[in-house]
Amino acid sequence: MSADDYARIIIAVGRGMGVTSRGIMIALATTLVETNIRNYANRAVPGSLTVPYDAIGSDGKSVGLFQQQPQWWGRGDGIDLMDPATAARLFYAQLVQLDYNSSAHPPGWYAQAVQRSAHPHRYDTRFGDAEALYERLTTSTVF
Repeated sequence: MSADDYARIIIAVGRGMGVTSRGIMIALATTLVETNIRNYANRAVPGSLTVPYDAIGSDGKSVGLFQQQPQWWGRGDGIDLMDPATAARLFYAQLVQLDYNSSAHPPGWYAQAVQRSAHPHRYDTRFGDAEALYERLTTSTVF
């Protein structure tokens, strides 16, 4: 799958869950930072190697587009986190618990509240790219 294919899945899942365009762009910015929208397996999570992937990462036990760790996300074996739609649903399920449409914080703050990254400042640096990707895909693709 291409990055655009993955992004379309993230957009469709967000729309299906009633997430606003801002929330969807937060998710896209997250995947741009975490993986540049590539689906990463990880040797530390053997199940992730049993399903299609684009590359192999080595950041702890992080897998998938969002670099979610199976001990905190999903079923625990990591296989479900390799599914783009499932990974997006899990991300959005946490995001919608926040007031992510508020201007009280920049978009990256909400991504960080979900992801709990060691590098929280990176999400805002990719938000403009996420906006452009969202606009390009939603104006050129029928959902």
